Amino acid sequence: MGHGPLMNLLQWQAKHSNADSDSRTLQLAPLSFDVSFQEIFATLSTGGTLMLIDEPLRLDLNALLRFIDEQAINRLFLPFVALQYLAETAVSTQQFPVHLREIMTAGEQLKITPQIAQFFSALPDCVLFNQYGPTECHVITQLTLTGDPTNWPLLPSIGQVIDNVSLFVIDDSLTILPDGELGELCFGGACLAEGYLNQPTLTEEKFIELEIPQQGRMRIYRTGDLGRLLPDGTIEFLGRRDDQVKIRVTGSNWGK
Repeated sequence: MGHGPLMNLLQWQAKHSNADSDSRTLQLAPLSFDVSFQEIFATLSTGGTLMLIDEPLRLDLNALLRFIDEQAINRLFLPFVALQYLAETAVSTQQFPVHLREIMTAGEQLKITPQIAQFFSALPDCVLFNQYGPTECHVITQLTLTGDPTNWPLLPSIGQVIDNVSLFVIDDSLTILPDGELGELCFGGACLAEGYLNQPTLTEEKFIELEIPQQGRMRIYRTGDLGRLLPDGTIEFLGRRDDQVKIRVTGSNWGK
């Protein structure tokens, strides 16, 4: 992933976040995880404060929740599984970090569980952002969830594309499908990685040239994810087109 896609994301993030020089963001992701770049640079580029923690605190949910509350953290970036565990802990202990204003979740499909609904009901000033993007593009779409959490859809959409990113839904023959039809989600524009290091065959397979009507050829990334474009312009995520699965280790290793 080059410098350009990250800059595009940070510039878009700054326009769609309330974070400023008075905001505090928790640096939760390991440095080996791409989201750490988003946490660090989306904070420093807006003059905010980045709150660092050590590994024991990151893995102790009760202590982490107290830290978020006591240190008046305003913004979190975390995957759905971490958000779920944090919400469960907050609901069971009735400790809600009242200074939270924004939570960005990504990495896997968001589900509005009873615990997450209770968590955000107790934090009416906190907005939930559902972000989507494979590593090869980083974050490329966002859905904003506000209002009464009990009215949020159980499986929210992944929202709309960020600035300077184009969405195409294609079939197996690489034909672009009309809005509303199910196909493979593909993205082009300022979001694309350069490819896979020392894997030219895989790079050629996943990063292809697609003929776009009235635009010519464009380099795009084939995500392998299924979805469709809804009438309101949002994107519905409908799983994988292959047999790829994610294996989750439960217990104290939630953050790894």
